[in-house]
Amino acid sequence: GAPELTAFKSGAVLMAHKAGVPILPMYIVKKKKWYQRQHIVMGMPLDIPKMLGKMPSMQALTEASDLLLSKELELKNYFEQKGRNVYE
Repeated sequence: GAPELTAFKSGAVLMAHKAGVPILPMYIVKKKKWYQRQHIVMGMPLDIPKMLGKMPSMQALTEASDLLLSKELELKNYFEQKGRNVYE
């Protein structure tokens, strides 16, 4: 079976916070054959520094990581519903 999405570690969120940059959620569709086109579905940027404030707690980092995972799941579901017609 296909691997399922797994929970994010809060390290990526912490790095984005320290760098003062947003995270762009995306879902990369696994190709069935090497010669198929790669499909990538991108969401709206999450402004991590604005979300977490100056000194985020571990709970806030975990919640931001969970939000990032939920955004990726939304993108996965969007692609699965639209299929190759995502460009509409």
